[in-house]
Amino acid sequence: MRTRWLVIIAAAAFVSAAAGAASSRRPQPTRELVAQPPEWVPFEADVTITYPRGAVIVGKFYQSRDGSTRLETGPEGESPRVIHIKSVALQRGFIYHDGEWSSNEFKVGVLRPRPWYRDQVQPYGWRLALRQGESGSITATAGFSAYRWLVGDSSVYLLVPELNLFPVVRQRLDGRREVYSNIHIGDAPTDLFRLPSDVRLRERPISAAK
Repeated sequence: MRTRWLVIIAAAAFVSAAAGAASSRRPQPTRELVAQPPEWVPFEADVTITYPRGAVIVGKFYQSRDGSTRLETGPEGESPRVIHIKSVALQRGFIYHDGEWSSNEFKVGVLRPRPWYRDQVQPYGWRLALRQGESGSITATAGFSAYRWLVGDSSVYLLVPELNLFPVVRQRLDGRREVYSNIHIGDAPTDLFRLPSDVRLRERPISAAK
């Protein structure tokens, strides 16, 4: 009897292994990528950050052809109080805050645009009139096409394929909203992605550059 049971168990194991091998040989479904330019799109934009209680932060954003970025922000009507620079060419991040510059090193090598898959996002039903000279509406009938990216239950981002799926609108559940408008596609001066030559760095490095 024991021998018979061993034969049955061995046969079942063989059938299960064979089924698993057959399943692994079946072609797996391919995730479809969202189309975007293969290389970084250089552009600049105005930035407006609003909060439920009325505070408004404004600034400028720049992206270069190698993926470097620069974000300048400050209160409306004033000079930038905070500047974040991510320099791919230098493999360094720089931040200006409280009148001082700090720096940290990061190793990213050649930076490529992030791939996005259609099952990660949803087509947005309106156009974004956020180009230079357009109205700034995010419920327009002409402008950038976009996808919605839901981040858990806390945020909704609108991603523009033409800009490497950059999130030009970021809406948080707590009411904070960040909008990139007056967008101009084209190269910005390379000096914007470097530390000014007459600047002396603070010795204590920053933890990260955004």
